[in-house]
Amino acid sequence: MPQNVSKDRIGSLSENEKKPIIILVFGYLIVLIIDCKKMFLPSSPYSAYNSEKIKWTGGHGKQMSREIMNSSIVSLNVGTPVEAMHGKKPIQTGIFKSSSAGRHYLSATGLAGDGQADLVHHGGPDKAVCAYFERHFPYWEEWLGDKLSYGAFGENWTLSDWTEHDLFIGDIVQAGDVIVQVSQPRQPCFKLGIRHNRPELTMQVQNTGYTGFYFRVLREGDVESGDALKIVERHPAAISLAEANRVMYQGKDDLQGMAALLEVEALSASWKETFSSRIERLQQAMQGGRED
Repeated sequence: MPQNVSKDRIGSLSENEKKPIIILVFGYLIVLIIDCKKMFLPSSPYSAYNSEKIKWTGGHGKQMSREIMNSSIVSLNVGTPVEAMHGKKPIQTGIFKSSSAGRHYLSATGLAGDGQADLVHHGGPDKAVCAYFERHFPYWEEWLGDKLSYGAFGENWTLSDWTEHDLFIGDIVQAGDVIVQVSQPRQPCFKLGIRHNRPELTMQVQNTGYTGFYFRVLREGDVESGDALKIVERHPAAISLAEANRVMYQGKDDLQGMAALLEVEALSASWKETFSSRIERLQQAMQGGRED
């Protein structure tokens, strides 16, 4: 029989002559397995959403590919400074914000009808809009044991779908008539603890990385709750808000991480100053100097 002849011939081959045949057979098997996986693997969990697929390179050269959904302003929140107690001391704070209907004009320094008390650490061109993610609300409601309203974190825009892992420093986003740019993560301050009567909340926000972030305004205009947000330009450095938080709070001796962030021109001036000072101190320490 021909099959027996074929087996006899293979059996008579030397080990070196068999190797190419074995490699070829394994190659065909691998191709077959890959084709089967393509047929039976489920589609992307994002496929049900109105989204666009964006391929990008993550920080430090890590190749990644994912779908980035469009977001929306679930709630536009404003509030003017009011008096609150910090221990036994009265202070002014703009942390108390609530949902506001209708269109609001957004200028380079913030929303009409909104205000901050501490203009050194809040507001200004690099912090014109404070944004927070709706996806974090269930976690905080469980942690605080209370139902939260939009604006609970002092944010101007409560955003759907995205988190700190989805946006890069320098990303440009369109919202209604305006165009804004991601400038830095939000650094939680003690007034969050005052807002919820939980002083430890500030540190918990920092530790979880659920910080929210700031936009600067590139084009002024009107905006309101329900407006869609779309990323119109991804920053090529691809450093996420989550990565920036990691470097700020956990990687305080990460020279490479800080240097990478300093190369992003869109990073806020205050964060550039912080990282520049850290790098200088670390370099002095490595050269035998003494850190402050």
